[in-house]
Amino acid sequence: MSKKKILAFAIVMMLFVSLLCGSVVHLNETKAAPSFASTEMPGGRLTGVNWFGFETGNYVVHGLWSRDYKSMLQQISDLGFNCIRIPWCNEMIGKYPSSIQINSDGVDAYTGKKGLNLDLAGLSSLEVLDKIVEEAGRLNLKIILDNHSRAADGYMNEQVWYTDSCSEQKWISDWVMLAERYKNNTNVVGFDLDNEPHGIATWGEGNSSTNWNEAASRCGQAILKVNPKALIMIEGVEKYKGDSYWWGGNLSGVKDYPITGIPAGNLVYSPHDYGPTVFNQTWFTAPDFPNNMPKIWDDHFWFIYKNGIAPIMLGEFGIKEEAAANPASGDYKWITSLMAYIGDKASWTFWCWNPNSGDTGGILKDDWVSVNQAKYNILKPYLAPQFGGSSPPPSDTIPPAAPTGLTATAASSSSINLDWADNTDSDLAGYKVYRSTTSGFTPGSANFVKQVTASAYTDTGLDADTTYYYKVTAVDTSGNESQPSAQASAKTQQDGTTPPSGEYTEISLPFVHDGAGEYYWKTNKLSTDPNDWSHYINSWNLDLLEINGKDYTNVWVAQHQIAPSSDGYWYIHYRGNVSSAHIEIK
Repeated sequence: MSKKKILAFAIVMMLFVSLLCGSVVHLNETKAAPSFASTEMPGGRLTGVNWFGFETGNYVVHGLWSRDYKSMLQQISDLGFNCIRIPWCNEMIGKYPSSIQINSDGVDAYTGKKGLNLDLAGLSSLEVLDKIVEEAGRLNLKIILDNHSRAADGYMNEQVWYTDSCSEQKWISDWVMLAERYKNNTNVVGFDLDNEPHGIATWGEGNSSTNWNEAASRCGQAILKVNPKALIMIEGVEKYKGDSYWWGGNLSGVKDYPITGIPAGNLVYSPHDYGPTVFNQTWFTAPDFPNNMPKIWDDHFWFIYKNGIAPIMLGEFGIKEEAAANPASGDYKWITSLMAYIGDKASWTFWCWNPNSGDTGGILKDDWVSVNQAKYNILKPYLAPQFGGSSPPPSDTIPPAAPTGLTATAASSSSINLDWADNTDSDLAGYKVYRSTTSGFTPGSANFVKQVTASAYTDTGLDADTTYYYKVTAVDTSGNESQPSAQASAKTQQDGTTPPSGEYTEISLPFVHDGAGEYYWKTNKLSTDPNDWSHYINSWNLDLLEINGKDYTNVWVAQHQIAPSSDGYWYIHYRGNVSSAHIEIK
């Protein structure tokens, strides 16, 4: 035979043998580009925020002590987000939250509507969740439920999906209950099975008691039996084959052990990723940072998208305010690189909505109303269209008018009253107060005092017999800030007594008081243990709360962070002008 015939015969025989063996020989194979059909999130891309609290000892989303829940959801929607990831814990089931302000006379600072959380009175945690789901549905906001921990506030200590008090069987049965509960709510779309498995958690390498991929499959299949349309969202682990990454972020094990038993149309992988201020990982100090980050992401989770395996839902990522406003910071370089690389392809939920996250802070500032514009500006270009036909809101770059009529009047040796004319801008979010001991100062972060919603403010905790200079700016709902007002000044009165004079009534702890009036209490029972965060002081809607002459108005603070005792006592001066004024000492 000729060489050509011999070659042809050999090829035929190779193909014949390969068929007999159950395989195909690919000659001159060119690997086709992966199809990305499987990486598209069913129903559309989700871009949202985490709103936490159900997984804490409050057993309800945080901020309801300041805002109406409908107003919170409306603001999330107004900012162009289309999804909310809501952490919960197994322990909340059967609990009744106590940190909800239910006030028929209260006015929500965002909407201006009267009445706060009136329809939540007497409801259990699950029933409050029902209300949030219902209202979110009205606003076309999708909901992802995230099992953050088994015990309240237990997520830092729980490495796997079960504990001594919550077995795997209970974990699965609680999930099945929620899946059944919301199977007819089309806006409850995702079930994030366990937040950040780490430590002893394994992926295909350990035994059945630690193999997270196997447990996730068992749980996901149980959910799908009662809710076949659910998206089963599965996070990674911390370590795989000796390689450590973020808790929940390491999905490299999918290369060897992909999730089985979950249909492709229901499976979503959900890593977490953070910047250097959360933990300064080695790759953040590499000479080629941030250019090294795409390979880091590819190796740990993004290969899932690039190879067309499944959709990616980045469940948590976040940044602090000061980093978001500083392009030179490592966190800014990390998050802008991340968003540019995957932000318009993957779904994501930013950590977080709440201002009270120690790791990152939130989209909202400490007043629970004002938007952290630096953070929002990073995310906004990557927002997916909202559901129901709406799109992300147009950019507003026009600042409000500068406040006028600012006056300053000394109220005591440690406080000055400020007042100014109401701003008439329709999108006004509030005012920023700035203070200096130097006349003619320029407002900035170094002399910022507080953002408020009313056109008046009492500045407390000042030095006696000292002149203070003030300027005020206006801020709109898009975060635009006006030019400063004209300067006003006042001199505090000469030194008085510390604590302020008054008839102090001794109180025992825990202690709770609601209502208007001016009161003087003292106690010698506050905790001074720097490791004790379980005892705290919480106050809201007050005009004044001073403890041993220091200002603690409308804040939560651990007892050991309070000023030292005076002659063995802490002297508490309380003043509130509304029925919802409140102080709690636990």
